[in-house]
Amino acid sequence: MPLICLYTAPLAAMRYSDVGDWHYSHKGLEIRVPRGLSDEETLLLMVHELVESFMVRRDGVHEVAVNAFDQAHADADEAGALSTAPYHHEHAAATKVEKKLAAVLGVRWATYDRDTDRLYDTVKAALHAPD
Repeated sequence: MPLICLYTAPLAAMRYSDVGDWHYSHKGLEIRVPRGLSDEETLLLMVHELVESFMVRRDGVHEVAVNAFDQAHADADEAGALSTAPYHHEHAAATKVEKKLAAVLGVRWATYDRDTDRLYDTVKAALHAPD
């Protein structure tokens, strides 16, 4: 298993408009979540990305295919939830784990969903703001 680095990142450090991002680098697996959520919500996002990235690698789905699909479906609420996503199964499994952990932590899913939607809008505005 590679080294796993989890980061809360400033908005400008996000690779593209999303609230959770994973990729493999020379450091190992890097997971970035933008700042702006509670500790519990940040953990939920990080666990989702960790499970998804592990399963994608295990199942032989290439990171390039995941990134290309995400970018081609940037207008989708959750690209991985689309049945045509090359990592749909892995995304769905990660979401199940995320929902179970939310219940264990006492995080209301509707509130978490609202907070992550709001953060997504903030990330998108920050990355697409004129220089």
